[in-house]
Amino acid sequence: MIDACRADAFGPSSSDEMRVNAYADMIASQVMGGVPLDDAERVSPAQKFIDARFTLAYVDAFDAYRRGDAAALRDAATRLRALQKEPRAPIDAMNMNMASPNDAPRRVIVVQQIDALQMAAAGRREDAVAELRKAAAAEQSMPFDFGPPFIEKPTLELLGDQLLAMKRRGEAAEAYRGALARTPGRIAAAEGLSRSASPPAEPLRR
Repeated sequence: MIDACRADAFGPSSSDEMRVNAYADMIASQVMGGVPLDDAERVSPAQKFIDARFTLAYVDAFDAYRRGDAAALRDAATRLRALQKEPRAPIDAMNMNMASPNDAPRRVIVVQQIDALQMAAAGRREDAVAELRKAAAAEQSMPFDFGPPFIEKPTLELLGDQLLAMKRRGEAAEAYRGALARTPGRIAAAEGLSRSASPPAEPLRR
């Protein structure tokens, strides 16, 4: 399905903004859900497709953090900040390219998330948690949008991941419960909550 959507979005007969943005959103949902980014899925949208380029830079940053690639994480974070400042095209109502009041806050929160991941990668986990708490508060103030979470990796979920890595299980569970209150049934948050409630098994002793 991903291959078919990529062919549709970037094929010679169809390369419009809605299709390109939709493909970027699909890849983001896949990666934020825990699936590694496949090299075949990496694409370079045209310069004019700023929103898709921003989303894919977000994906690259997240993927780089998971792989422990500090240089790739830094490069993706630099692209994100540059794209955050790029002016957006006017709304095209005829093509249903409708802007959302969440667009600008989303970009700010995504950059905060990636800043926090850079801090965590550098061993500054307390700073990362503080940054994520600020981003989570901003995200919770956003109005609900149509469909899945507007920010592909909900910040409270990401905060729970970091707290769990620090073995702060009670705080992690609180973050995951907050994420589930906003996005009920989300698998990644539910699994995080389960992990926070279940300490790792002791190794067998002989």
